[in-house]
Amino acid sequence: TYGYQERDQQQREEFIAQIEHMEPQEVVYLDEAGMNSQDSDYPYGYCEQGQRFDVLKSGKRQGRVSYMAPWCHQQLLAPDRFEGCCNRTVFELWLEFILIPTLKPGQTLVLDNATF
Repeated sequence: TYGYQERDQQQREEFIAQIEHMEPQEVVYLDEAGMNSQDSDYPYGYCEQGQRFDVLKSGKRQGRVSYMAPWCHQQLLAPDRFEGCCNRTVFELWLEFILIPTLKPGQTLVLDNATF
């Protein structure tokens, strides 16, 4: 089983206890992900037993497409797609000008521990 050594089970239980009392429309979950065009280049393949599997793939770096999408009460709010990786500047601009104007007073934004 894979996990993070920094996790704190007591903090996790306290967090769950807090959001259990909230209405579904009050909690907004946010995550970011990205895809590289080379993500489909797997480092393995199939061939006949005893035969070498040879394949060539491009060494050129190609673009990354990233997206952020908050989820609240079975709805996406202010989804965004952009070229490149997410960083603090991208996140803060998106938060200020795109997400916050769509939020309602009293909603709680739940984020993972992304470094940005």
